[in-house]
Amino acid sequence: MDALRYLISIQGTDNRQEISALLDYQQKSLKHFNYIEEFVGNSDLLGARESAKWAQGFAEDCYSVLEAMPGHWELLRSEFERLGLNPATCEPISTAFANMQRMVVAYLPREKRKALYQQLKGESLPVFGFEKKAKNYMSMNKVMSFVFGVSFIIVMLLIALLKPEPSEFQYKVFRAVLALACGGIGAVIPGILEVKVSKAIKAGGAIAIFVIVYFWNPAKMIG
Repeated sequence: MDALRYLISIQGTDNRQEISALLDYQQKSLKHFNYIEEFVGNSDLLGARESAKWAQGFAEDCYSVLEAMPGHWELLRSEFERLGLNPATCEPISTAFANMQRMVVAYLPREKRKALYQQLKGESLPVFGFEKKAKNYMSMNKVMSFVFGVSFIIVMLLIALLKPEPSEFQYKVFRAVLALACGGIGAVIPGILEVKVSKAIKAGGAIAIFVIVYFWNPAKMIG
């Protein structure tokens, strides 16, 4: 905001100073937009979107940021042209701000996102996030982990029936494999789990389930 105020305050003065102020404003505003864009991606990785209220509120924030973009780029384009710079050099890439747009698509009413889409497209700004859904690679990884876990547990059950009294070495191998299998299944179970074995070993999520099964005997503890 300070960069914008300064840019406006020196309009009509020294050309070189105006160009410097314009480029500074462009850089700072782009840094601001990119920070929010990156934060959207990180919020998904950290599981923040599991809170409906948080996701709804953040989507509304993304809407406000996107809504301000037409005015921002109108200013940049006009100033670039006025100062003899190539306006094309200030244009965002075709996939810019897709994360924010997908947040709007996911959590806001259809009429609001449609109006915003038309506004951005009318100003020749990127709408990639409105038109292309994100591929959920994480879900596929979880499915594979679950399939791996279930498959190995079935194998372990068959081995237990065929060899009810394994040797000490076999028992350790079976226990390690069972811990890995349980960790794979645990990857698809929602919730937060954290265990601490010692000062050196601390784990959370699916790894925590592996640690519990490997270092302890849950069935024996319950019994």
